[in-house]
Amino acid sequence: MLPRYVVARKRPNGTVYYWQVPPRLRVTSDAGTWPDGLVRLPDDHREMLTHAASLNRELDALRKGVVPCDRKGTMPWLIEQYEKSSYCEDLHPRTKMSYLYLSRRITRWSEEKGNPPVASLTKPKILEFLSGYDKRRSLRDHMASYLGGLLEFACRIGMIEQNPARKLGLKRARRRKPIRTVTIAQLMTIVTKAREMGMPHVAMGCLLHFDLGQRQGDILRLQKPRDYRAGTFQFHQSKTDQVVTIKPFLTETREALDALPATQMMLVSDADGSALNQRIYQRDFRTVANACGFTDLWEMELRHSCVVYAEQAGLTPGEIATRTGHGLASVIQILENYRYRDNTVASQGAIKLEDYRNKSLSR
Repeated sequence: MLPRYVVARKRPNGTVYYWQVPPRLRVTSDAGTWPDGLVRLPDDHREMLTHAASLNRELDALRKGVVPCDRKGTMPWLIEQYEKSSYCEDLHPRTKMSYLYLSRRITRWSEEKGNPPVASLTKPKILEFLSGYDKRRSLRDHMASYLGGLLEFACRIGMIEQNPARKLGLKRARRRKPIRTVTIAQLMTIVTKAREMGMPHVAMGCLLHFDLGQRQGDILRLQKPRDYRAGTFQFHQSKTDQVVTIKPFLTETREALDALPATQMMLVSDADGSALNQRIYQRDFRTVANACGFTDLWEMELRHSCVVYAEQAGLTPGEIATRTGHGLASVIQILENYRYRDNTVASQGAIKLEDYRNKSLSR
């Protein structure tokens, strides 16, 4: 049985819950009416029950006049406004889901503190909240980034003048795995091993990741001939929603694509011919990579290696970003982390400096 005012609605991906108070039962004061619409509840059933009970207690207290109806200006109110704004609407669905997860934690923190006004938040208070995640530094870093964006939105709508969540001076979580790039020889080692192990979908996936430089979700959705015809890819990138046209540059990629049946998903499981989900593909990739001895290789490095290889071939950062779907700043960051600290670049720089010096001496 659902708590008071909670409604469940069936969706293709499951059941979602809302807290819906009839207009005649809402609380009105000089600060406005609350709630002013539907309140989305957590998908997790236990979290949903806890959150709904908290909202019902707050509503009952407001009706009795125990506390003033002044939710405007609090963190839960700010999150509600942000989720209704165009800034949130334009986000990728997966980013929205990530923000929803983070907002639940921030809302609980605000409720524990009595929902203080956002204007009263200071850098020390935010750091105190984030210190509770010091043992989960990656989550803490995501929380800090989301808080920074959320309070930047508060600045835009005039709630606060300065963003206290900027430049917190946090020591970011260290990478668990070393930064490395994959050569074409190493790529073909993985491809060959995947075929030997009866996992052609891993072989195809690795070729496409290295050759096209696309996100994993986009790679898994590719279909022939819908997205690949006459030797050319043409499809929508999920995050940018841009149509990209790409020709594979690896002969091995083109040969593998030509060998596929005329109509099918490009990455399928041999078991039943169905499309792969990310979990299965990542598991199989890990199995093949470990069998090759690349135990520290993670799949995203294939996409990053595409960026590095493209730069070595002479493509500009703008051309690389257009091909791979990265932002221009991301391309620069990848090149900074991977490319600009290797011996090849150092050797190229030494040759250029020597040539420049010789030209100067000859004048």
